[in-house]
Amino acid sequence: MTPVVWLFALALLGGCTSYDPNDYYDPNAIEKLGRITKKTVARVEPARSGETSPPIFLPLKGITVILSRTPESPGSMNIYEYVVALTPSQNISVFSEYPAFNEGECVKVFLSERASYPRMAPGADCKK
Repeated sequence: MTPVVWLFALALLGGCTSYDPNDYYDPNAIEKLGRITKKTVARVEPARSGETSPPIFLPLKGITVILSRTPESPGSMNIYEYVVALTPSQNISVFSEYPAFNEGECVKVFLSERASYPRMAPGADCKK
């Protein structure tokens, strides 16, 4: 194999081994129902782009040239702070880039010691 092929293979393997789903999801998270009492834009961050520019391989006179494109600037995104009332005396702030939750909405809040928590999802059966 040529050095370019080895380099490409190592780059692919390195990218696959860095993902650990346990860093992102806690199966032991505690779930509580609550109602959103406040929604504000907490901050604005550069938008993350899920698209990567694949390398372009050009065989030229016995050598292979690898070209890559610089990703376009993805813009920015709002990070929302949702204040959720879990009980009449307990509120929790949940930060999310998801814009579609609204004040008064019933949600499930997932609590964990992990850095990416608390999280929330649509809920049902909240007390009025």
